[in-house]
Amino acid sequence: MLVFSGFSSAVVFDSSWHQDFVEVEKGSTQELGDFVFSYHESGGESRLEFVHEDDSNRQILAQFTEDEIVMGEGNVSFVSDEFGAGFELRRIGYDEGLYLNLSVGSREDIFSESELSTSAPDNLIGRRNDDIQVPLTLENLGVANETYVLTTKNSSDLEVSYGYDSFNISEIQLDPGESQALDAVIQIPETARKGVHDVTFVARGGKSFTETVSVEVRGEEKDRRLELDIDQNFKSIRAGEQVKVPVTVVNRGEVELRDVNVTSTLPDGWESSIRPEVVDSLRKRYGRERVTVSITPPAGISPGDYFVEVSAHSDKIGVREPQEIRINVREKSGLAWTGVAVMAFSILLLIVVQRRFKRR
Repeated sequence: MLVFSGFSSAVVFDSSWHQDFVEVEKGSTQELGDFVFSYHESGGESRLEFVHEDDSNRQILAQFTEDEIVMGEGNVSFVSDEFGAGFELRRIGYDEGLYLNLSVGSREDIFSESELSTSAPDNLIGRRNDDIQVPLTLENLGVANETYVLTTKNSSDLEVSYGYDSFNISEIQLDPGESQALDAVIQIPETARKGVHDVTFVARGGKSFTETVSVEVRGEEKDRRLELDIDQNFKSIRAGEQVKVPVTVVNRGEVELRDVNVTSTLPDGWESSIRPEVVDSLRKRYGRERVTVSITPPAGISPGDYFVEVSAHSDKIGVREPQEIRINVREKSGLAWTGVAVMAFSILLLIVVQRRFKRR
């Protein structure tokens, strides 16, 4: 790193202001809250601009040419009590490109900027005594190293722990521009009330950054229970024939179930149809509905035993394990054609004998 010049301090910031060092490379822009440092070529010469931007206004607060920067002798500085911000050029350096090292002060913390996000849906579902794992990403978008304290805001008794690389953590440090994947585990105690709980994850560094999800607690697993009953789980057919298997879906839980679908998993080349395709509702406590699963193996299939899995799920829950149907595909037999031939021969023989007796 080559340092071209140094400057003595010419600016004293208010002691209550936030302060940090910022490096601005030539040809770049550095955003700090509503303030922007821009070091670009304009009108044939390079300029350093200090700009305040908001939704309705853009105002250049200070501007220095490159000659003024190089020859500034400590005078490249600016402070505004009105805008509550200022800076001072500390040194000029070269490290794979020209850059300026600035000491920046601000009434507000403009150095901390982060993002806490999740790929999980906004609305999560869990049961008492369950854990829900929520993937989080924390990114340091500011200009300073940050140590984040990880906490949670929620008005319920749900508990949250944070994990990274198989360790439980309560804080994490990130360099500027660095991001880190985290896991938040929401623990639902047995005493949690049923209903929707808002959980806010908090990463607090220079400022606090949050991400909120909603958790619907639905009580114990026994509240919802869907089962399948199959009376005949063995069928014997010939290749190409269709077999119909009656299946009963049963609600053995304590709440009504809606939109119950019965599905099948088949060997390659097999076909199936299910009627009715959807059971609109099953009343609580042993509400049941009969469904017919029609299964057809391919015509050229080899003889042997094959297995078809039948499952069911509603809008809230599915069966714990699918039911299995064993279908034995028999060899195509020639005995049927032999029987037809023997019958035809017997009829023909009877006709001949009758005719001979009539001639006598």
